[in-house]
Amino acid sequence: KVVGRFMVVFLRWRGGGGGARFGVTATRRVGGAVLRNRCRRRVRALARGGGRWQEVPVDVVVNVRRELAEAPWQELVGDFSRCIERGLRRLGEQGQG
Repeated sequence: KVVGRFMVVFLRWRGGGGGARFGVTATRRVGGAVLRNRCRRRVRALARGGGRWQEVPVDVVVNVRRELAEAPWQELVGDFSRCIERGLRRLGEQGQG
């Protein structure tokens, strides 16, 4: 689990081959359906941005926070990258990556 400013990212070593699997959750605490969907779309767009994490066999789940909906795009990119890299580093330290 890695806590960022706009999201909480959970990573779990999956083992075996293949790339990363990705999921997004947004609870009602984030806001109404329109806002939750906007948050999910933004996070999926971040994930499509690529990176080496997509080639690692891990499961990644992102829980969005309310602030994500209005955050500037560049700050989101930075927060997402930091969370993913920190999570992968922790998995590696545990001897699983």
